Order: sequence, then C-alpha cells, then structure tokens
Amino acid sequence: MVTAFQLACQYSTWSTWGACDQTSCEGGYTLRHRTSESGDVCNSLTEIKPCNNCEKDCVWAEWSSWSICDSPCASTTVRSREILRESEYGGNPCEGNLNEVKPCDELNTECGLACEWKAWSAFSSCSQPCGGGVKTSVITNTRNTSMDDATFERLNVSCTTSMSMSSSCNTHSCHPCVWGEWSDWSECSVYCGEGQQWRLRGSADGSPCESDWLNSHEYRICNTQACPKLNEMLTDPLIFGSIIAGIIIIAGIITTLFFLCRSGGPIKEAEPPRV
Repeated sequence: MVTAFQLACQYSTWSTWGACDQTSCEGGYTLRHRTSESGDVCNSLTEIKPCNNCEKDCVWAEWSSWSICDSPCASTTVRSREILRESEYGGNPCEGNLNEVKPCDELNTECGLACEWKAWSAFSSCSQPCGGGVKTSVITNTRNTSMDDATFERLNVSCTTSMSMSSSCNTHSCHPCVWGEWSDWSECSVYCGEGQQWRLRGSADGSPCESDWLNSHEYRICNTQACPKLNEMLTDPLIFGSIIAGIIIIAGIITTLFFLCRSGGPIKEAEPPRV
C-alpha cells in the first residue's frame, strides 16, 4: 500500500548503471541509485538488473535406449531424452521431441525375412461382357519356408498381406454393329505391273462399330499384266497416238506462255476512241 509520505516523495534522476560484479558469461548484477530530494522517507531508491549474460543455447541430454518390444515385429518401441538447460538470452531454443516412437520391425532385420511374396495370380474374368469392365490380379504374402519354426514363432509375424492390380477389359460397345454395304472399288493404283484397289464400308444405322481395318477396309490386286516395253509402245498405234497427242498439247501450252511473257500479258482489246 502506498503511504502519504511516498506520494509526497520527490526523486532525483537515476544514476548511471554501475559496473557488473562479474566479468565472465556466468552472469552478474549491476546497480543504479537515486535519492529523495523532498527529505521524506522514500522507497525504490535502488534498482538491480542482471548483466554479462551471454547467449546460452538449449542443451539436450542423450537419447535413452529403445524400450523392449512386446512383440519383435508387431509392436512399437520408445526412447526419450531430457532438456538439461533451456535457452537463455537469445540462444538457440530447444527444438525437437522429448520422445520418439518407431515400429519394432525397423530394428529387427529378421522381421523382413519372415514373409515372402508369391507370384501374381492370373487375371480374373472380366467383370462386364461389354461396355468396359475390370479384371484383377492378386499377389499374397506367405510364410518364408526357409525360416525355421522356432524363429518364426518368436517373431510372432502374421503373413496375411495381399495386394492387387486391375486392368480394363471388354471395352467394346454393348450395341451390336450393323455394317453397311461396301462402296465401289476404287480405280487401280497403276495401269500395269500389279496395283491395288480398295473399298470401304461403315455402320449402316449409326451404331458404333469396331473401326479396325479388317472389318471396314478391303483390298484386292488389279492390273497384273506386264507393262509394255518402249519399243512396243512406239509400235502400238493407240499408245503411240496418245503420246503424240500429249506432246502436241504440252508444246501448245509452252508456246502460248512464251508469247504471253514476250508481250507482257494477255492481248487486250482496243479501247474505242473518246468523243
């Protein structure tokens, strides 16, 4: 409780802080003073604060040994540690856990040898006859027969794990395909020496059909006769006449282009005189 005398106290300003009583990082104390200028009996004439306190990092104790596993491969084990000193004066804080837990089988290499995987099974039947289904293959974990009975019983392992993988199947449409009529055969790819013709067909009613080449495309050989030799072509009036006609047409085109280039373009009609 503040007394009337203390309310009437008039203080001088604080002195500067005195020298620290310790010079090492172990820490010490320093003082400063003030006086009563009113002549009254006043409190709080001295202040004390710590000094020479260097940063101190957190200090952890060593981890304890892992606890004994109730079951060598099926339980967990724990280890712990303590904080010997908390951080002070801006030192590195204590980071991490006081306890750690892990499965016992990580510490016992025999656990990974007690069971072994069988080969993948054959895929099951497809779950759907059409429209997209799933087939499944399974692999199971079973006891390693090379491990003796005493060790297997001591480890107390249950080899009952299994994994599965799936694949799509029967992705074809459930609606029956109705093929339309074949188109006409195309022209033969060559006039002689064996060429090919092809024809196509599609769905007759718009229902989805397997778009594979075997069902929608058909080919056949055509013009298997041997091509005539050059001397035979020249002696055949029909072939020889076709060649000459082609040469004449090409020569006419070249001549026309030549004169057009010389004259600067197509011949224009004369414009009527202006009145």
